[in-house]
Amino acid sequence: VCCFMIIKILAAITVLLLPRRKPELLKKSPFLITGFWRWFICVGAIIAAGFFLVYGLVTASLNIRLVFFISFAVGLIYWYIRRMHLSRQGINLEQEIKKITSMIEEELKVD
Repeated sequence: VCCFMIIKILAAITVLLLPRRKPELLKKSPFLITGFWRWFICVGAIIAAGFFLVYGLVTASLNIRLVFFISFAVGLIYWYIRRMHLSRQGINLEQEIKKITSMIEEELKVD
C-alpha cells in the first residue's frame, strides 16, 4: 500500500507539472481540469496519499517497515549501478528514457 501511495504522489506531481513541461499533451487530453481545481485535486491527492503513507509506516510492524525501506533502498541502488554500468558502455540511461517519452508522444499523435 505504501508503494501505491508513492505512485499516487508522483502522479499528482506529474499532473501539476504537465502544463509547463508538456502543454501539447495536455491540449490533446479528452478530459481536462484546469486552474484552481487541478491544483486542489493534485494537492489534495498529495496530502491524502502522504497521510496514508505515513500512517501505514507508523502502524506497520518493524519487520514490514524494514522490508519496505530495504526494498526501496535496493531499488535505488540497482538504478544507480545499472546507470553506471550502461554509462561505461556508452549508453546514457536518461537519454534512452527521453526516447521512450518521445515514442509515447508519437503514439499519442502529439504534434
